Amino acid sequence: MALHKDLPPLLALRAFEAVARHLSFIKAAQELSVTQSALSHQVQKLEQHLGKSLFIRRTRAIDLTADGQQYYAEIRPALNAIAVATRAQRVVPGATVLRVGLLASFATLWLAPRLAGFLNRYPHIQVEFCRRFNWRTSRRPKSTWPFATARATGPTYRPHD
Repeated sequence: MALHKDLPPLLALRAFEAVARHLSFIKAAQELSVTQSALSHQVQKLEQHLGKSLFIRRTRAIDLTADGQQYYAEIRPALNAIAVATRAQRVVPGATVLRVGLLASFATLWLAPRLAGFLNRYPHIQVEFCRRFNWRTSRRPKSTWPFATARATGPTYRPHD
């Protein structure tokens, strides 16, 4: 028997799992970075595939039906097993080092509030800090690094303030 005939649409399954876990279309939509409408359509597609309702929809709340609770309890371990297998097979890129020369005041006032977002977005990048300028003598330390001609050669990070 072909497995694909018994499997529901996988996007719909992912949507159902998130909504069932949060018991909220809003929170699930935020987690999956989709609109509530798109999420609702995916859940409805799964309900049509199964031929039954999985949620009790109220004005400002939702709950799982008995069938929805049972289905969630049965698919959750399978989705976890898929996630574990995927993590085990995923090739982790080598760490990229980003060396940043800056003043302590700039690091404290501007960079520190934004650094966590950068590291979450780019976990494979290791950030190192160093002081680039000697402010007591107002001179740059001697170096062969081309300070005057440095340009970004790859993707740049622009935080959303």
